[in-house]
Amino acid sequence: MFCPKCGANNPDEGKFCTSCGAALQTVPRPNGAKKKPGAGLIAGITAGAVVVLAAVVLLITRPWESGGGGGGRKSVAGGNVAVRAVEVFFTWDRDAFPDLLPDEYYEAAVPKSGLTVPELRERAKVFIDLLREDGGIRYDPEELQVKAAAKKGEAYDKEKRDGIVAEYDDKINTNVTDAKLVFVDVTATYDGEKFTFEDLEVPLVKVSGKWYLDISHIQDFVMGLEDPLLEIQ
Repeated sequence: MFCPKCGANNPDEGKFCTSCGAALQTVPRPNGAKKKPGAGLIAGITAGAVVVLAAVVLLITRPWESGGGGGGRKSVAGGNVAVRAVEVFFTWDRDAFPDLLPDEYYEAAVPKSGLTVPELRERAKVFIDLLREDGGIRYDPEELQVKAAAKKGEAYDKEKRDGIVAEYDDKINTNVTDAKLVFVDVTATYDGEKFTFEDLEVPLVKVSGKWYLDISHIQDFVMGLEDPLLEIQ
């Protein structure tokens, strides 16, 4: 059971969070009620975003250099980051998720959270745990083979771009200088079956000259992955 306040993992029978002391509440499912496939994914996205953002667990220690995947294709600025983000969510790689976000996020969170940067990075992994635990995804990520390639980048219009830059500057005290979308094509193989997905949208922001996953649009990003993830069963 994850704490609704700080995101810490607690025993299912616990009544109070062992990390922050907040009350733990569970809502029993009516007898016979069945969970709609994918419904938990959307709920998990929302809950996870709240946990990450509310705790200001906006997080990288090892940024990926700008570039793109895919042999023979023209390099896409930020393409490697976009490809890695897609791979992380297809394979539920909780350990890699914190590395998609910049150091400035962690550092800005330290005074407000009272946690160290390493502690914040660990807390960020809860986001992936939440999605996987209640997402309705049944495939074994260790058996999934994923090949992704960045197809193209697309700049936002000036109004949206300036809004994202201002939001980061105001709420997170992070110097974002640019924002855009990168479109990624994916080929996944699972249990002998091949799946192809095109134009998956990955939102990115540019911090200190490097591209990172845009946490402010993480919900839109993961919701865009819902159908592909549910198709691989």
